[in-house]
Amino acid sequence: MRHLLIFILLFISVPPTDVVGIGIAYKNDSIKNRLELELDTGKFESEEKVIQFLELTKNLDLSNPLEALFYTKALEAKLQSEGSTMGQVYIHSYSGNLYWSQGIYHEALRHYFAALQQFEKRNDKLAVIRQLNNIGETYKKQKNYNNAAYFLKKALQLTSTSDSIKPGLVLVNLGQLYMLQQKYDSANFYFNAFLNSPVTENKKALAFTYLYKGIIHRDLQQYDSSLYMFNKSLTIWENISFYRGIVETKAELGKLEFLQKHYQNAKKLFLEAEKEAKAINALDLLMKVYRYKINLYKMSGNKDSLINYYELYILMKDSIFNEESKAEINTMSIQYELAQKEKDYYKLALEQNILSNEIKTQNRFLLFLGLIILIALIFIAILWKQKNSLSKTHL
Repeated sequence: MRHLLIFILLFISVPPTDVVGIGIAYKNDSIKNRLELELDTGKFESEEKVIQFLELTKNLDLSNPLEALFYTKALEAKLQSEGSTMGQVYIHSYSGNLYWSQGIYHEALRHYFAALQQFEKRNDKLAVIRQLNNIGETYKKQKNYNNAAYFLKKALQLTSTSDSIKPGLVLVNLGQLYMLQQKYDSANFYFNAFLNSPVTENKKALAFTYLYKGIIHRDLQQYDSSLYMFNKSLTIWENISFYRGIVETKAELGKLEFLQKHYQNAKKLFLEAEKEAKAINALDLLMKVYRYKINLYKMSGNKDSLINYYELYILMKDSIFNEESKAEINTMSIQYELAQKEKDYYKLALEQNILSNEIKTQNRFLLFLGLIILIALIFIAILWKQKNSLSKTHL
């Protein structure tokens, strides 16, 4: 059971996407009540308990990153107050995923490196590979391709030392890294290595491989091979109902048709991709579709449509910029909120310390008062005894 829970936590790179609705709000409220109860009464005496708490937290609606982060930090504070380091490595791993999903990559890296260091001490090879992969992917998002290649290759090297650990995901990530740099020979080397590996049950990784190979073949003007790869990718996306993959592949297929001057086919695919991108609120993919449509109408000479989509592209670009700016805003917001919570925590600790000192002072005073009363009683008893002695002597 322990290994299953660890496996689930480590293999989740991105927390669930945002969902809006009464059902989700009700579910989140119920989850928060359970989390509050766990924090108040729960005993985290094993790593399994910590992992179960983190898995429950992960199910929260992440439209506000502070929602899940608050409970993660609250758990960490509870463990620290109890002098426990139980499950700290998984708290770092989960926090890294949370920050990564919000585009706060420097914080994600900090937590991933902390988790990596602890997993290395445990000699947990599978967990180390996952953290190295996460670090490489984070550097890739920051366009720091040299560091990305270093950590992804380090992860790949570790997979070669174990027959039980499959390198599939790392191979695809390395292929994409070189594709982004237009180093197509290196990209194909890793994609082909993945396709030739004995186990390719990861459907998303397989679909991304075909998608990326389709882009490479198209850029090299190998249009028949590109079409074949795109269609294989699209079939997998539709089978697993992964809508972002469907939109992106249709957009790239549209560009392929456009390059072959099949303008009607290109227009049809772009319209489908545009509609589906709006349906799932994929702003980055929508901007890509608009950019492709601008090129299409530029070639066809349709000035009205060209101007229309150019304006939409500019608006979308501004929108994407605002979305990306949220990362910095979220960082500042999270740092402020956590600073406030830390301040409240230390204030509470100070108040508790003051109260404890007051209680100690009162106890000392009562002890001192008791001693005085005891001495007084002894003195009175001695005087009473002397009085009785003098009375007897007088008689």
